[in-house]
Amino acid sequence: MVAMTAILKDVLFGLRILRRNKWFTAVAVLTLGLGIAVNTTVFSWIHTVLLTPLPGVADSHELALIETVTRAASTSSTRPTSTTATTARI
Repeated sequence: MVAMTAILKDVLFGLRILRRNKWFTAVAVLTLGLGIAVNTTVFSWIHTVLLTPLPGVADSHELALIETVTRAASTSSTRPTSTTATTARI
């Protein structure tokens, strides 16, 4: 019971201090809000791009990117549907 009273007193003291320093409170709240928003965005992006399998692809580990370089130093990319079909053509 004594610990709860001490915590309540600390919280009330902190709120009193925050009420006196309005600029500090505004900066602290904006910084926390921006940090939470950026963190949520990054984790959502990582989940969507890296962790969720591609729709319509049964075996995503078989996907490949093949690049060909010509003498003019231009690069063209093709994305085959399966690596066995590509090696059969070569």
